Amino acid sequence: MSEKLPSREQALYFLYKSGCSANVIKHCETVAELAMEIAKICKEKGLNVNLELVEI
Repeated sequence: MSEKLPSREQALYFLYKSGCSANVIKHCETVAELAMEIAKICKEKGLNVNLELVEI
């Protein structure tokens, strides 16, 4: 992936600025946390995982 990814904070800001409700943003944060846990386990097992991409 050659494009620069937004940071986690920038991604959350984009959600806020686009009018997402607080409960949708909280849901996104919760899903991202679980996705990171799963991605780290996959990476430990030798899978090629882009943690930066999973986080946002």
